[in-house]
Amino acid sequence: MKKNDVKNDSRKDNNLMVKIATFIVDKRRAFYLIFALALVLCVISIPKVQVNNDISSYLPEETETRRGLTLMDDEFITYDTEKIMVTTITTETAEKLKDKLEKVDGVKEVEFENDDDHYKDSAALFTVTLSVRDDLDRELEIVDDLKAQLDGYDFYAYSDSIDDSSKQLEKEMTVILGIALVIIIAVLLFTSQSFMEVPIFLIVFGVAALLNMGTNYLLGEISFITKSVAVVQLALAIDYAIILSHRFAEEKQTKNAYDAIVTALSKAILEISSSSLTTLAGLAALMVMQLRIGMDMGLVLCKGIICSLVTVFFIMPGLLLAFSDKIDKTTHRSFVPSIEKWCKVVIKLKNIVPYIFIAIIAVGAVLSSMSNYAFDATAEQLKKPTENSIAKRKVDEIFGTDHQLAVIVPSGDYDREAKVISLVEENPSINSALGLANTELDDDHILTEKINARETSKLMNIDYDLCCLLFQAYGAEHDEYSAIFGDVNDYEVPIIDLFMYVHEKMDLGVINLDEDQTNDINGLYDKLTDAKDQLESDNYSRIIFTYKCDIESDEAYQMLKDVRSDVEKYYDECLLVSDSVNSRDLGDSFGGDNNKINLITILALLL
Repeated sequence: MKKNDVKNDSRKDNNLMVKIATFIVDKRRAFYLIFALALVLCVISIPKVQVNNDISSYLPEETETRRGLTLMDDEFITYDTEKIMVTTITTETAEKLKDKLEKVDGVKEVEFENDDDHYKDSAALFTVTLSVRDDLDRELEIVDDLKAQLDGYDFYAYSDSIDDSSKQLEKEMTVILGIALVIIIAVLLFTSQSFMEVPIFLIVFGVAALLNMGTNYLLGEISFITKSVAVVQLALAIDYAIILSHRFAEEKQTKNAYDAIVTALSKAILEISSSSLTTLAGLAALMVMQLRIGMDMGLVLCKGIICSLVTVFFIMPGLLLAFSDKIDKTTHRSFVPSIEKWCKVVIKLKNIVPYIFIAIIAVGAVLSSMSNYAFDATAEQLKKPTENSIAKRKVDEIFGTDHQLAVIVPSGDYDREAKVISLVEENPSINSALGLANTELDDDHILTEKINARETSKLMNIDYDLCCLLFQAYGAEHDEYSAIFGDVNDYEVPIIDLFMYVHEKMDLGVINLDEDQTNDINGLYDKLTDAKDQLESDNYSRIIFTYKCDIESDEAYQMLKDVRSDVEKYYDECLLVSDSVNSRDLGDSFGGDNNKINLITILALLL
């Protein structure tokens, strides 16, 4: 290409930028109106933005945690629980408090026994099951009502399912934003050429922030982490504003205010746009993360850059032109000291500095590979721990660490479930187990225990001949004809299945019992139905274990391997769901994502 051709293309580009800049400046009042309407809509939309507080929901679909949580949502009913420890009380007082807590509206049941698991060192531990599901606001109301019942007592309450870490992060980010604004104002006063520039910069920053926050509504839902960091990231709008402001000041030395802002904007559009591409490239790299929160953060943060650009290009030129005279009147001397001597030193060391930086980069890369990341939301990482984490730490100090592990296996074989429970309970890291195969009906019977007609007659206080007919009917309906053609007492049925069958026949009017028997069956049916809803579906069974090791410890990860090995001795497939599994999956996803993001970012910046 000839030099003249290059010059002509350059002039065409400059003419185009000048035309665009002239249009923006001439139509500035129209843009004011457009942005005013947009801001009104954004202010209305901000409270309506849905915020997702569950990081595990962003895990890839193929991870065990995501598959397990999805399956549990589809197959089982899970009630949220609140653990409350009341200190310096007697067991008699604890029993009275249990009765009070059970009467709170929205409480399903309260677990407390006079044993070491619930009473130790004059402290009582209550496990409160809430009857409300998937309604965080209502659950928080119930928790407040529970706390009101304990007024006057020294107590600590926490929940693994009702997490307040997002609220704590939001509060801290609000403080950080306030500190950042003070620092930004101080830096602007120090580096600006006129005091009047500072309020203009802040207006640009505020408009860009409101636009980004309001347009999050269009995304449907964002994570609480994205919400917290997005506003601070918009400080880049200040950087772009400073570039345009300095351009305007330079052009005003030889031009009037109108021509100066047109020329400054025509030059700044290309400069700022090209500068923003490096930032956009780094943020866009987040979108390729396997962990889907990267897509969430990448979209919102890239949108924030675009909001900053749009605000600087379409709002700021009019503001600079409108306040040009006041900018001139409030011009001050530069507070930035001369760095000429430092520049001379840098130039003299130009052959050494690159090698120093290469060494620093190498050391940084090694240290980065050695970094440990915490993925447990309850980990004590904050200087100001949340109320939830403080209460949990206090409970753990007295009663020990206690986390839940759900093991999901195919349903239909209570004997295998019982063997799994018995084997896994031998693991030293396991505290307790709960499944249909070890749930007691009374002191002498387990729900899944098999009984015959004679034993059923005693247990249910029903006529023996009626029980025989009942077993024969059950066997016929389930294609087990030994109940009909053999000795009926040789035929056994799991208690839980038998009770469900009896209740079904009672509803159909096939079986008629007296009032006391009917009430007993109905009361037991409600308990059995509740247990089955939480622990068994048509396709799967869920066994809940509690373990005492720290969530992200080597002991916890080894425990998961051991439990899986034990379960797979009886089942070809199983899913494990716990905070430890979640942390492991987050760590595995993040490890690969981190390397991918770094590589893509470097390539994008080079491009």
